[in-house]
Parts: sequence; C-alpha cells; structure tokens
Amino acid sequence: MNFSEELKKEAFNFSFAVHRVTELFPKEEALKKELREYSAGLLAKVSSLELAENSEKLALTRNILGILEALKN
Repeated sequence: MNFSEELKKEAFNFSFAVHRVTELFPKEEALKKELREYSAGLLAKVSSLELAENSEKLALTRNILGILEALKN
C-alpha cells in the first residue's frame, strides 16, 4: 500500500470513528454536526490530494493541516 492509499484509509477510519463517537451526542448537539462536517471535509480533501496537480497539493495539504488543527482544539 502506498502513502496516498494509507492516508486515505486513515482519513476514512478517522471520519468513521468521529461519526460513531458523535452518535452518542444528543440529537440537536451543535458540536455533533460540526465534528462530522470537519471529519467529512478532511476525508474529501485527502481523497482529492491524489488527483491534484503538484501546484495544488501544497494548498490542499495546508487545508488538511488546518482541519486537523481545528479538530485538535
């Protein structure tokens, strides 16, 4: 498995884990929706990295790091 495939796999696993954990939150909890949106955005960005031109990869990588930083805080 190459790095890109491994990264996509880890992003999917992370997104799935966020979805499962937030299932325990109350239905109308705003944080539930926000965490799910961030994790879905992360998965989408990671998936698009492989198709991006080299000039776009740096911006996408920075965007991914920004999402991870937001999730960490």
